[in-house]
Amino acid sequence: MVKNDDIKKAVEGMLDPDNYFIVGVQNPQDTIKVIIDGFKGVDLDKCAEITRDLRSLFGEELDEYNVEVTSPGLTLPFQVKEQYIKNKGNKVEVLLQNGEKIKGKLLEVNPEDILVEEKKRIKNEKKKKRTVREEKKINFKEIKHTKLIISF
Repeated sequence: MVKNDDIKKAVEGMLDPDNYFIVGVQNPQDTIKVIIDGFKGVDLDKCAEITRDLRSLFGEELDEYNVEVTSPGLTLPFQVKEQYIKNKGNKVEVLLQNGEKIKGKLLEVNPEDILVEEKKRIKNEKKKKRTVREEKKINFKEIKHTKLIISF
């Protein structure tokens, strides 16, 4: 039986770390699903190349599995820090462990935290609304999940 850690190490060795990164390996029943991403995206040719290389490397060990190499998609929560780095400058929705949601522009990604600029509409003394920008530093330990906000 092929272990997820062995697959992960093999794929990491196949990827140029300046351009691509591994998000995860899942092994539901008879399928091995490898999720990769890239700082400039991932195309179908790269997924096919990794699939071929895995089959070549592991040979008969993978014969009983359906091997699927894919990108994480736009709607799934971030799973690794590299996804935060990739989406720096984009709008995100951060759900905190306490249930609070923060929506805003991802400004910085640091080893322990992120910085998000949130825009809020507040009323002044004359009951007129104005937009204020507030920067919030959020520790990764406080984050339940983060998703990219897609706007057209």
